[in-house]
Amino acid sequence: MTPEAKITWAVALVGLVVAGVLLFGPQVKEELEPELVRAWVAVEEDASGRAVVGHHQLSAGRPFTLHGVLEARRRGGEAVYYTDAPALVIGGREVPAEELRTWDRLGVPRLRWFTVEGENPSLKVSEAQELEALPWRELLRPDWPDAWAIPGLLTPYAAPDENRAALYDAGGDVFGTQRFHVRIEIYRDPDAPVPTERYRYWGAEALAALVAGADPAAAPVEAAFDATLKDFPGVTVRLSGSLAAPSAVFGLTQVVPAADAPEAVARIRERADALAADALAFARLPLVRRAMVDAGVDPANASWQPLDLAAGEPWGEEIQPGDLIRVVDRVVQLWQEGEGGRAGVLDPQDLCFDFVRGATVRPLSQVFAGGGEVQWLSL
Repeated sequence: MTPEAKITWAVALVGLVVAGVLLFGPQVKEELEPELVRAWVAVEEDASGRAVVGHHQLSAGRPFTLHGVLEARRRGGEAVYYTDAPALVIGGREVPAEELRTWDRLGVPRLRWFTVEGENPSLKVSEAQELEALPWRELLRPDWPDAWAIPGLLTPYAAPDENRAALYDAGGDVFGTQRFHVRIEIYRDPDAPVPTERYRYWGAEALAALVAGADPAAAPVEAAFDATLKDFPGVTVRLSGSLAAPSAVFGLTQVVPAADAPEAVARIRERADALAADALAFARLPLVRRAMVDAGVDPANASWQPLDLAAGEPWGEEIQPGDLIRVVDRVVQLWQEGEGGRAGVLDPQDLCFDFVRGATVRPLSQVFAGGGEVQWLSL
């Protein structure tokens, strides 16, 4: 073979190698990447730079961020976590920085965010045992960004229109309880109608298992560590003072005793009170009693006073946020002044927490439109 022919063949061979690397290199690299396993939701409080998988208790006014996390495993079993979170905690374990990576692989990841909520805002039960298996559902939030990190929101999927307008669109502190779920879809072809792969983890079935005291492995997902209810991703934001306990139940299912027997009703309310302590569900009477006890008021000897809603009682003197107002057995808790009323005084346009068919915010005019003596209790 002549020298010229050898040079021609060498150039052709190098060209074939380069073409092969360009054509097949990404696929080969992807085959060597860690195997994708499951998707997590982690919560970062304030902008602290530390995202934790678990349920977070926050005071009103503190923002939070939801982070999607995609776990993968190397051939030797070592973990890798794809996320935008600067630091990560899973199962109480601080994930080493070398295990964290931003997405740098083939395919376009798209994150679908869900809330995990009770099936009904109000649930009638005849026996306390019915509360051992609360029904939960995963609700897609299509209006939330398709991103690895998104601003945290507490808005229930099916919030009543008046509740959404008063509580979520009027500004000010937002409060309540919400739990979260994410599904991470990988599109090898960004224009494809369906993903090539889809990853998820704890959802409605795992939450139900944890509420019942079972291992979430009872649900059709592999357990990553010994989990408790506090490990399920969620956030509870509370107001201060006597509004703390009632503000935490927004977004939760209200339990309504349907039994006739006093003993059964008492057991249902007792179980609902325990569920409220775990931010799972609530019943109206135990919630009102808890607000009174937290304020140092004995429910059995509370001193209710007559109140004229048209008298112009000033806010901030005797009338305070968190005070209770009732007509017969309808009890609400004052929250703040509403629009359209007289500034600085209590009037029918002012807003209250109402606990009928779920926790809602309503103006007093919608609650006490009929007759009956209005009574007030200072907390």
